[in-house]
Amino acid sequence: MSILGNAGQAIRLAGRNLGAYLKSPQTAAQLGKQIATETALGTAVSQGVPRLLGQTPAVGPLRTAANIGLHSAIAAPVSGGLAAMGMPGAAAQTLGQITGAVGTSSLLNSMARPQSIEPETHEAQHIYGHDLQQLQQFHAAQEQERYTNEINLALAKNYHNPETTIIHRNPSAEFDTVQRMMNPSVRY
Repeated sequence: MSILGNAGQAIRLAGRNLGAYLKSPQTAAQLGKQIATETALGTAVSQGVPRLLGQTPAVGPLRTAANIGLHSAIAAPVSGGLAAMGMPGAAAQTLGQITGAVGTSSLLNSMARPQSIEPETHEAQHIYGHDLQQLQQFHAAQEQERYTNEINLALAKNYHNPETTIIHRNPSAEFDTVQRMMNPSVRY
């Protein structure tokens, strides 16, 4: 029971220290300076090192500053809060940096793929475009089959057997015609 009692007291003390840290006006000023310093230094290093090596930085300076500033804005309060609760400085700093990296990555990914704005159909293929196209083709084939069936049904209803008319001819008349053709001068 004494272990649980000590743990509970440690949690209460950590909570009080965190509350004092978050309410302190010095905390906001300290975090603001830390975020500004980390953003400025991080941007300078990220832009300067590739240029010193004769390369072009992968990302422009404004984007770099925004990314580093976002990372610092997430990491600094977490590190400070963990340190205020009694966590050793190195561990608090490490956890703050991990939290900053994960948070920045998540936010940048969500901003890169806006959920509310869909691209124009002529600009980008819809995620389910292939499935939609197959579904439309299936419905078009069903509709074509229905029309074909209706046409065939109408033809079947209106179908009449062809009438065969037999014309009886006089065989002797045909013989006379052939004879006249062969002997045009002979007349009977």
